[in-house]
Amino acid sequence: MRKTSINFIRIVRRFTTGHQGFSLIELVISLALISVLGVTLMQGLSTVARGQGVHDERVGSMIAGRTHLESIKQAAYDLTVTSTPGPGYSSLPPQITVGDIIFDMEIIAQEIETGAQLVTVVISNGGNEINRLQAYKADR
Repeated sequence: MRKTSINFIRIVRRFTTGHQGFSLIELVISLALISVLGVTLMQGLSTVARGQGVHDERVGSMIAGRTHLESIKQAAYDLTVTSTPGPGYSSLPPQITVGDIIFDMEIIAQEIETGAQLVTVVISNGGNEINRLQAYKADR
């Protein structure tokens, strides 16, 4: 055990004696490598943050759209809807807020046969369509 520790001390001394420090070129190269790694890390974090924002917007739009469809299912049958696609169920709010995102809701209804309607909810944010959900509404 004693012999092993003496050998280790000799090895450490061999590598530490005679060195005065790092040369300028070694410092510049190491600084360049660290900079490249830092830039790569920052780009990765930026991509993750953007992806998280898109994910939050898509999930929020699904929640808003499904909430709106449930409100339509609970609402009285809209007799003003015709066989051509157009606005319907105007009594529902035109916007829904989920978290800190405000979604614009457009309801398009079309009577596909007597007593049955195809209702489409178009969800947008800032003028960009994010999602489109459809459901059927029956007159009961």
